[in-house]
Amino acid sequence: MLVEDISEEEVKFAVWSCESSKSPGPDGFNFGFLKFYWEILKKDVLKVVNKFADRGSWPRGSNASFICLVPKIDNPQHLSDFRPISLVGCLYKIVSKVLSLRLKKVISKFINTRQSAFLEGMSLLDSVLVANEVLEEVKRRKKSCVYFKVDYEKAYDSVSWEFLYYVLGRLGFCEKWIIWIKSCLESSSVSVLVNGSHISEFYPKRGLRQGDPLAPFLFLIVAEGLAGVVRKIVEKNLEVGVQKVKVNMLQYADDTLFLC
Repeated sequence: MLVEDISEEEVKFAVWSCESSKSPGPDGFNFGFLKFYWEILKKDVLKVVNKFADRGSWPRGSNASFICLVPKIDNPQHLSDFRPISLVGCLYKIVSKVLSLRLKKVISKFINTRQSAFLEGMSLLDSVLVANEVLEEVKRRKKSCVYFKVDYEKAYDSVSWEFLYYVLGRLGFCEKWIIWIKSCLESSSVSVLVNGSHISEFYPKRGLRQGDPLAPFLFLIVAEGLAGVVRKIVEKNLEVGVQKVKVNMLQYADDTLFLC
């Protein structure tokens, strides 16, 4: 299902599921333009999408994006006070949306149940409830435990592509899917918007772009590597989860809570 031919219905659904007024990428077109002229443009859009599916590659420049720095706080003073959002072009976003919708259908089959972000039927409140219940259980039994919370610094920016490809292979994804993901990541070029004007573009060698529909799901796959390490540690009795309930880790994207 992941690598079957991309249908016109999938492409149209991807277009209509994107907001019409979203900030345009370097090509200057937004989804409102595509929707209004869909009957005229759909043949050319489908041709681009099918070429990607057949060859697993993007023409030079078609996967370009602008980075817009959005302040996290009032009166930002440092780069860390900004959140970088990527304004990707419509054509790339259509393909990325189609792939992310396919991946969404299967991701819950291989992501650890202790992960509660971006998975259907899961929410942050699930992790909050489990954490509270574990603490209540420990207090009731008058036992001691450790709550150790960690957070990835610059989580999306620090993702290693090679590690992502490795985990995809370990999880059993076929070569064609991995080639598609490689193409989406390695063909990207980026230019930062400074006071509305863009600087010279550069080519990233790691990281996931915030604003790319695939990014949240690919990050979960990377974070699954940590869950795998924890499972091995527990199997070897090097770390013991909280007794009776046997909880040793809770994840919400890049926020992770260890319990032992």
